[in-house]
Amino acid sequence: MRNQWEIVSDDGIFWLQTPGGQRFYACGVNGVNAGNPPDTVHGRPSYYLWNQYASVDRWATVARTRLDKWGFNHLGAWSSSEDQIGLPYIANLDLGRRSRALWFDPFAPALGRRVKHWAKRLTAPHRERGQRIGYFPDNEVGWWNAALFTFYLSKEWENLTKQRLWNLLYERYQGRWSRLLDDWVPPVTIKGMNGLRRTGASLRLRPGGRGIEVINSFTFLCAERYYKLVHAGLRAADPHGLIFSDRLPIYYSQDAVRAMIPYVDVVAANYNIDGPDDGWIAHYFFDGLAALTGKPILVSEFFCAATENRTGNKNVGFLLTVPTQAQRARVTRNALRNFARFPSVVGTHWFQYYDEPRGGRADGEDYNMGLVDIWDRPYAELARTFARTNPGLSALHGRSRASNSSLQDGTPAVIPHARRPIDPSDRSLANWDRERSLMRGFAADPPYVPFADVHLAWDPKGLHLAMIGMDYMHPDHLACEEPFPLSETFQVHLLISVSDRAHHFAVHFLPHEVAFSAGDATNARGVIAFEPHLYTYASGRSPRPLETAAVAHLHTAAPRVSCAAHFPARTLGLTTLRKGMKLHVNVVIISHYRGHEMYWSGGTAAQTFTRPEEWRPVVLGQTHDRPR
Repeated sequence: MRNQWEIVSDDGIFWLQTPGGQRFYACGVNGVNAGNPPDTVHGRPSYYLWNQYASVDRWATVARTRLDKWGFNHLGAWSSSEDQIGLPYIANLDLGRRSRALWFDPFAPALGRRVKHWAKRLTAPHRERGQRIGYFPDNEVGWWNAALFTFYLSKEWENLTKQRLWNLLYERYQGRWSRLLDDWVPPVTIKGMNGLRRTGASLRLRPGGRGIEVINSFTFLCAERYYKLVHAGLRAADPHGLIFSDRLPIYYSQDAVRAMIPYVDVVAANYNIDGPDDGWIAHYFFDGLAALTGKPILVSEFFCAATENRTGNKNVGFLLTVPTQAQRARVTRNALRNFARFPSVVGTHWFQYYDEPRGGRADGEDYNMGLVDIWDRPYAELARTFARTNPGLSALHGRSRASNSSLQDGTPAVIPHARRPIDPSDRSLANWDRERSLMRGFAADPPYVPFADVHLAWDPKGLHLAMIGMDYMHPDHLACEEPFPLSETFQVHLLISVSDRAHHFAVHFLPHEVAFSAGDATNARGVIAFEPHLYTYASGRSPRPLETAAVAHLHTAAPRVSCAAHFPARTLGLTTLRKGMKLHVNVVIISHYRGHEMYWSGGTAAQTFTRPEEWRPVVLGQTHDRPR
């Protein structure tokens, strides 16, 4: 029998399949390894195998016994001693980094040979093992589109990737500098196309231009080159190992994901849970990956930390943290079940086996991520949750179904009545019935897909909107002075027609930098955050701040973009909202620099803003009515 894991699909539900032909829903753990020698964390207390065990074999026996008891069936990235532990595993290779395929010159002719050399070398310890499932080529490459563009444009002309980018610009603008200037603002020292050949060349997006389309095209080219070379190298080295993507971070470039389609077997994505109260998972993220690729998805990293922990982790930053271990266990249980309900998701990896060192890793990250603390003592509530939940996930996954639906023709959507009072200022969706308030049927112009979830609810006092989405940007990529142009922001437009009177509201996310310390005060870092502001639009007038409504963000830092807003009935010219009331509604979301659009009713943003007759019919329902 060949040592070959496979992907199978049954009635639209994806599964891993073992070499023996059994369906396999993956319940894995990252970082099952020896831990941190004291000298790697400046002598601070940390998990380290040799502090607790006399041999690797003894440690592996204990780890395997625990993982079996807790319902885990394989090992994820950053794990070691696979033979001693004896579970299937997915190896992380760092192939692109070691072969210098990333951030050097991906279009250099010699790179293909170098990738094949490193693929053969890095897979050698794994390819004959019956327990190896496949490979992550790298970790969180990210494909930060504008950063790639800026980096390679600045390189010397001998860099072949720089030449590929220059040719892309030349073809886009037919060699005409005046056309390029419609989309870009160059430095005063660059006067023409040949000036962009210089080392250190730069361009910034012009407000109102379409330069973001060039950036996205270049991202596709770079990602396609990377995945093609990685695929060729891994297939030559190990024809039967599954090829996973590079463990996408909690954001993905749609163009990079489109580029990977022919070259990966499984899309791997790391994910930060959206609901600190109930383990909610935003649907757009996984529905979007499935729609873009048609591939199965592995959640290659997720976790929840608690302020209450034995290691003393401070959990400083923007990753999910809850107050107590009991709440940590509840959120994890709900998240595991929510992941399994996506038909495209073939499993999850918990990050990680042990807590990070007291005072943080070498890079300053300091989170209570572990199943065990740094003294190897299990967190009992979390361990019980996995032991009780993991065994039932395969059956739950077998009952999963697609969560999105297409645009519907004229059938009124139902906006449910809020079950509990909703206050956007609490910066939480704890009081939302998220399953019923999630509005289905959003679309985007092909080849792209929606990049956010929209929730709507109502009560007699007004209409509630919540949005959870993603986008990458940095304000330095745009040529502008303060204030940041509203037209270039991430924006959510709420269009409502009631009694033949149309209203146009919008949330614009204005960028600013916030600092946080991921360790001690000397390691403070700046992070771009998006602050939501409400505006109202009227025909022929500039948008004006909307003072009569309230909005607050839910996630502080990029690449997450989210908010909750309340629009009082009086903003709609009403004294109250009531059950059975009929409206026409559209929601249009536009990403930074107008790179992508998504909408609830058909048509582009420019078309739909002035056509309320084409907005979706909506009825205000009861708490138990299910939205469409």
